[in-house]
Amino acid sequence: TDNFTLLSELKFQSCIKAISCLCFSSNNGDFKSGWHVYAIGLDNGELLFLHENNQILLCIRTGLDSVTSIQLTSCCKNLCVLCRSTIVCLNLEDLESVLLISCTHLSEHTLRSFENSTFQFTKTIRYQLLVIPTDGEKKHFSCLCR
Repeated sequence: TDNFTLLSELKFQSCIKAISCLCFSSNNGDFKSGWHVYAIGLDNGELLFLHENNQILLCIRTGLDSVTSIQLTSCCKNLCVLCRSTIVCLNLEDLESVLLISCTHLSEHTLRSFENSTFQFTKTIRYQLLVIPTDGEKKHFSCLCR
């Protein structure tokens, strides 16, 4: 759609696997007057945060083989990055403060909403320590929330 046409102008070294949108707006809560930051999951495990003016604000190496889905927890406190049976949780308040520092356009705005464009996983996440068995294996992966 129109929201994602800007992505066609950029060339990434790795394939895009997931895109979600963080909406920053002023206190009036009008999302149309605010800014959008796209969380982009790449096939090499990197998580990019891209301002709508094509400025890359932040790149996180998640340690995953690939980022296949980007979700928000039910308590709306963590941004979860998923690959198969592994989940990495990022604290939204920490993430917001980093993005505000790295982009002057966002300085007078706050994070107001989160839109998912990838609904591959619908699990409710309630615990700080997640132990998730892999499919058909005895090994487990543990992920800690910050």
